[in-house]
Amino acid sequence: MGQVEFIFSDKTGTLTCNVMEFKQCTINGKIYASYEEIKRGLTQTDDEQEFMSVFKFFKLLAVCHTVVIDYDPETEKRKLQASSPDELALV
Repeated sequence: MGQVEFIFSDKTGTLTCNVMEFKQCTINGKIYASYEEIKRGLTQTDDEQEFMSVFKFFKLLAVCHTVVIDYDPETEKRKLQASSPDELALV
């Protein structure tokens, strides 16, 4: 440790590689398990609704990926939660 000058870490203090890897996603009930399937959904589909759904999903994922939908059983309404007010406002 005597030779280490800088340690870069995230807010939790754990060391990170700052790498995100796509595993899979579900958009409107359709499972996209690879990047190739997503490219087909954006470039080779004649279904405008599928195109817009895939486009909007990844646009929002890039901008506000910590927003989640929570269901309140007492009021029977959905509620959005986010780690920051900015992300919540964008959604």
